Amino acid sequence: SRSSGIRAASIESLVYAGGRVVAGGPGGVASIAPADPEWVRSGPLPYLGGGGTVRGLAYDTIGGALYGAVYGAGLVKSVDGGVTWLTKSQGINSGGLSDVIVDPSAAGTAYAMGQSGVFKTTTGGDQWVALAGLPGSGFRNLAIDPEIPLNLYVGTAAGLFVSSDGGAAWVRAPGLPATDVTAVATAPGGNVYVATSGNVYRSIDSGAAWSPLGSQVFAKALAADPSEPGTLWAGTSNGVWAWDEGSGSWQAIGLAATDVQKLLWVPETSTLFACTRV
Repeated sequence: SRSSGIRAASIESLVYAGGRVVAGGPGGVASIAPADPEWVRSGPLPYLGGGGTVRGLAYDTIGGALYGAVYGAGLVKSVDGGVTWLTKSQGINSGGLSDVIVDPSAAGTAYAMGQSGVFKTTTGGDQWVALAGLPGSGFRNLAIDPEIPLNLYVGTAAGLFVSSDGGAAWVRAPGLPATDVTAVATAPGGNVYVATSGNVYRSIDSGAAWSPLGSQVFAKALAADPSEPGTLWAGTSNGVWAWDEGSGSWQAIGLAATDVQKLLWVPETSTLFACTRV
């Protein structure tokens, strides 16, 4: 367990940022380095006094900025490792921010998701613009291709939508059911993983075609190893499961009877982190 110093029930988002794992929730943001015994609280965040919850976190490895999507409020940003935070919500006209991702190749380019849409910034959050061509509601999750960041994936209650031009145009992913998408993950080589109610699908061509990975895995979270794209973990209401490529089946690996909400794989330390609901 690595929950010492942080309320486990409050963790709703995870990201690896500058050698530290950063976690967010209704109590704000905390971080921990691999050798640390306890989590360390960051500076106070705007919005939290009104009931906001940090539902999404993303780290700009080029610019060194940390972004937080505060559900029930807006977008926040830190450029000093979480010591201080600024509000960066200009142009975001949606409540319920629940996710944020960054372009790994362009400093200052990020995407935020709210209850009524997805928004893009190329100015480090100074100005956001709404992306057209998506449903008007039912947004679930965001993902970006780590090698071709123009490829974006938005999971919704009506299926997965894919963009190959940085969000200018969208199409519903062919070959997938138009049903609730509970998790999305990406890995190098055009690998994309999508969880729906009871099934996980994999694409090896950036979403053009899909194949199921086993069956009856109700994944709330997915995490893939970028160095071994066939290695995949699923967080469920019954612990963490791993996809076994050899047997073509899912195997339980820990946290049985535990509700796992988020997963984060840290390649630098070969460590899998899980947010649990207790």
